[in-house]
Amino acid sequence: MQSVKNNLGVRKMRRRKSTFNDFFDLLFEVSGDFWQFGAAVTVALGVFSLLALKWAVGKSAAASAATGTSLAVFQNLSWAFYLVPIMLAIFTVIFGWKAFTAYAKQNNF
Repeated sequence: MQSVKNNLGVRKMRRRKSTFNDFFDLLFEVSGDFWQFGAAVTVALGVFSLLALKWAVGKSAAASAATGTSLAVFQNLSWAFYLVPIMLAIFTVIFGWKAFTAYAKQNNF
């Protein structure tokens, strides 16, 4: 936490951005400047989202096949395993769109 003085001289505490947010902002900014980098990030995120989908299908099938009262919660919430690949797919589309706009701007497309 950093302390910052406002106009009245009162100190307020301000949160610093996390390292993940800084990294994501850097990737997004560089993707806007170099479409090749954005395309590489898009492909990598696409592969990770497919791997995450494979993982989610396996976990969902295992949760629905499991028996026992402690696993009953996972049987009803097996759709929650699909949130990870969905989020990765959303990031893939965002970076793909950013790479395409950078490509279009660079090549007057």
